[in-house]
Amino acid sequence: MNNVYQLQFTASDRLAENMANIPAIIRHHLLTNESVLKPKQKEAVSAAISKIDGNGHQAVAMVMPTATGKMVIVARMLAAICNNTTTKRRSLKILFVCDGIEGIKQARKKMSHFAGIEAGAYYGRAKDCTKQVTVTTY
Repeated sequence: MNNVYQLQFTASDRLAENMANIPAIIRHHLLTNESVLKPKQKEAVSAAISKIDGNGHQAVAMVMPTATGKMVIVARMLAAICNNTTTKRRSLKILFVCDGIEGIKQARKKMSHFAGIEAGAYYGRAKDCTKQVTVTTY
């Protein structure tokens, strides 16, 4: 029983370490002049990162109107995390949860188109968890 607890403790430490690096990774890749994001998208990302850095929040919601590029922002954030040398070394896996099967299809399409991410899908008979990013529903 002691060994199980130790494994969970180590996994939590690793998760905390990975999470601590994410705001800096996103800031570096998404808020530069080379970024493909539009000014309002950059503003939303900047505000979210400021909340995390300034107030110590671990989770932040970005609420934006329809057709303002929320999934493009997410795709670019995931690309920044996936392509970062620190997270690559750690074989970081990402689970992206959507609301329904149409959301899964849209997310995978946007990730591929805007970030070059070939995400796996886990729903119905599709059970591909071999990719760095897996998209599923609840």
